[in-house]
Formats: sequence, C-alpha cells, structure tokens
Amino acid sequence: MLAANTFSSDFDNIVDDDGYSYHFDSPAGLRDSLAFRGWYDIMEDKPVSNDYVFLVDRGRDANGKSQGYKKIQIETVDETLYYIKYSDLDGSDLKFDTIVKDSVYNYICYSFDNGKVDIEPEKNDWTLVFTKYQTYYPTTDGYFLPYTVVGALQNPYNVKVVKDTKTDFDDIDLDFVNSVSFSDSLDIIGFDWKYYNFDQDNYSIVDTFKYIIHNNDQYYYKMRFLEFYDEEGRKGFPKFEYKRL
Repeated sequence: MLAANTFSSDFDNIVDDDGYSYHFDSPAGLRDSLAFRGWYDIMEDKPVSNDYVFLVDRGRDANGKSQGYKKIQIETVDETLYYIKYSDLDGSDLKFDTIVKDSVYNYICYSFDNGKVDIEPEKNDWTLVFTKYQTYYPTTDGYFLPYTVVGALQNPYNVKVVKDTKTDFDDIDLDFVNSVSFSDSLDIIGFDWKYYNFDQDNYSIVDTFKYIIHNNDQYYYKMRFLEFYDEEGRKGFPKFEYKRL
C-alpha cells in the first residue's frame, strides 16, 4: 500500500489520484519517513490536525488484483481518540469513525472494509514478525526502486538487534554482547539473510549472518537462519536456530 498527502483540506474536491507523490513507511521504522507524513503540527505540546486529505493506494490482493483507492482525512486527535472520515475518490461510500488509542499495542490496525481489526499481539508478547514488506532496492544502474521483499522485522517496543558477520555462532556468548552496539531499526534482520542463487536456481542462506537479539523480557538470544524451503521444496518456510545467552 502507498499513501500521498494532497496538502489540501478540501475533501470533496479531491476526486482523482494523479499528480501526487506516494510513499510507503520506512521498513526501518523511521518516524520522519512515514507514508502519513505531515498530517499534524504540534501546538502547545499537542498534535493538531492540518486537515490534509490523504490518498491511499490500497495495493493488490492475494491474486494480484488492484484494490483501488480511498481518500481519508484525520479530522482531529485527542488523548484517547482519532476522528477520521474516508470515502471512495468520487465521494461515495462516505464513512466517519473513531479509533481508540490503546497503549497495550504498538499500533491499532484499521480496515476500510471492516473497521478496527485485531492483528497485532500486545507489544510485550512478541519479538519478530515474518512478513512481506516494501523497501528500496538498488538497481545495477545505481537507482533505488520500490521492491517487495520477504523478511523479518523486529518489535519496535524495547527490542534491539545487532548483526554479526565475523564471529562463529558457537562463540557468541554474553561476553560478546558487551562488545557490540545494538540498533532499534526495525529491519536489521530484514530480508538479505537469503539470496537468489542463479547457478542452483533457488534461494540460498547467507551462512555468515548471525543476529543477537535483546528482547522485551531483557534476555539476549543469538539466532541464525538455516533454510528457506520446507521438506517438500516449497519456498517461504524459513528455518532458523536460536539460543538464549
């Protein structure tokens, strides 16, 4: 999915999707690189909506079919609620709704079709999510293009990770933890622990990549990937090994 800020507060007059700059969230979780950037200003230490209308390219479904566009306006926000309205680009299917904040979760997930949906576990209850996501991938010409990848992202709540490429897996211990610097970027593990092996016509694991994870229970783990295929040869079944230090 992608989103574009129209920088207009005239909800009714935004009727097409042309001429706008679309973005997706930074997979690293950078706050200044969100798709819904610039929808508010801070006044007296509180967020105040600019009333800008955003266009949302809803992406494609599992069969590759476009799911179309919506326009949405975050009208107001207070300590407990977001107040939103959205519709199709022609103004049809207009809806108003409130989204209740809940600090037990990192994010409140919302569907244009079904309203609030319970997808994400409570933020204390998980460490990694294995998923498809978008990133910018370098081309041979030096350009960076949006590209869909499959990988692992870490919980933004108190989880930190460091990648090591030089130390043997068996030699990583608690003493080693004190010699490295952890990162809270969400895509440190990411997708590049595998690569497409053209000689073998399949994905191979980068066996030099190891990860040390500090989870939200304050434990340290070491982890490495072993395989990307299941026993029947189907891709998309990452096998990994981990051990608490």
